[in-house]
Amino acid sequence: MRLVSIASGSSGNCIYVGTENTHILVDAGISNKRIEQGLNEIGLKASELDGILITHEHSDHIKGLKVLAKKNKLPIYGTAETLEAAAVKSSLEEYPRELMRPILPDVDFAVGELDIMPFRIDHDAANPVAYRLQSGHKSVAVATDLGHFDQYIINHLQGLDAVLLESNHDVRMLETGPYPYYLKRRILGDHGHLSNETCGRLLNCILHDNLKKIPVHEFICGTAGLILGLLIAFLISSLWRGWSVPVVGTGLSALLYIFLGYIGMYIGRKKATDIMLNTRQLSAARGTKASKNKAQGQAAPKILDTSVIIDGRIADIMKTGFIEGRIVIPEFVLVELRHIADSSDSLKRNRGRRG
Repeated sequence: MRLVSIASGSSGNCIYVGTENTHILVDAGISNKRIEQGLNEIGLKASELDGILITHEHSDHIKGLKVLAKKNKLPIYGTAETLEAAAVKSSLEEYPRELMRPILPDVDFAVGELDIMPFRIDHDAANPVAYRLQSGHKSVAVATDLGHFDQYIINHLQGLDAVLLESNHDVRMLETGPYPYYLKRRILGDHGHLSNETCGRLLNCILHDNLKKIPVHEFICGTAGLILGLLIAFLISSLWRGWSVPVVGTGLSALLYIFLGYIGMYIGRKKATDIMLNTRQLSAARGTKASKNKAQGQAAPKILDTSVIIDGRIADIMKTGFIEGRIVIPEFVLVELRHIADSSDSLKRNRGRRG
């Protein structure tokens, strides 16, 4: 069973959940092109989907719904109120009624190998829900846009193998930020979004051993830190390797290996996210620079005439890098500029000389 976040945030939400034989999306709040790209990256095609679960009708959850559904003739699941509102917003009034499949909160249903339990959430939408999905002994949940949480929400999020929760804002930053007052009230209200702190409290209520998985980048950085710590311990312990009291030297070495190995692994895991982000930024910067150099190398030559060169401003424009490719100045233009520079008219003469 897999859960993959193709997109998540105010710009659009789209989550894949599936098994080897059943593939569904929770929301389609990005363009169809981006959805297909996201599916391709995990080895799937949109035509392999078995359905789309809609949490609610806001645009960042249904933006790509019309194109995706019509192109692949996919069933759409959601509460009756959500489907009705989404049909109006996405111009799906004429979509086949048999593919618009209303569901009820707290009433489970099945799509292929997935057993799905929708449950109520508080948000400023028609009749929003979150989803818990199970296949065999594995279960995951997608719970975004929670205005607040209570014991009902906690009960539906117990015993999961993976969960996607929304942590929307820092309260102080939101209160002092540029948003208008009505929007701040909406976000902070019981039908808005969870703050970082409140989301942390919810996570603390549902956390258990199966959710404490170490991400791959943390494992790699932790292992690298452990190796570095052990290497440093080896170099330091060589200082007393020749002591006449071997037991003391061996004991100190063992303690040093344990201490530095643990410190290296701890720092590696703590800094894993920073290392990953810096690596991605460096890679992206190199890719952008290479693309820019390639584009400059492939850009068509620009031929400049007298009127472009005459007052010298073209030199300043070229320094900005705005003009790509080679600059070509015909010889007759240079001759004409020399004549203008020797003109008896002082204005022409100054402009020609600047050129």
